[in-house]
Amino acid sequence: MANDDEPRRSRLVTWQNPALATQAGRALSGLDYLLGVQNGSIPVSPFGRLLDYRIVEVRPGHARLELEPQEFHCNPTGTVHGGVLSTLLDSAMGCAVQATLAAGVAYATLEMKTNFTRPLRGSSPPVRCEAKTVHAGSRIVTAEGKVLDDQHVLYAHGLATFMIFKT
Repeated sequence: MANDDEPRRSRLVTWQNPALATQAGRALSGLDYLLGVQNGSIPVSPFGRLLDYRIVEVRPGHARLELEPQEFHCNPTGTVHGGVLSTLLDSAMGCAVQATLAAGVAYATLEMKTNFTRPLRGSSPPVRCEAKTVHAGSRIVTAEGKVLDDQHVLYAHGLATFMIFKT
């Protein structure tokens, strides 16, 4: 039931033209592109800005992203929406794959499975999503990821299949 006396909350999200990052990405290896996003020389995607996660580590076949759970990530039960954790997993696994790709090569998620192991609260400390490639073929790559807190408590884990193609 809505309470009109409760102050409204708001959040302003700004981003740069994603076409600029896309153009830069075609000329760089996947690893160099992701390192540019990490160091701020390439803008974060609009979706990354919206959910407010960040790349903290990337190397070929491996990526680590962090997310600080916020009230705006929560569903009506006060826990972080499963879609947020699934997105974090998809993004981290995708970064692990992207970090292996040459310039002019891209990827797309074909399939993904997420397992949730416990609820993550909007007031929880930051979590990290660690992802790595499992198999890298010429057209298909699989990856796995885990969402953990600083005490190594597991909140979700997932597997994904990616298609590789030329841009």
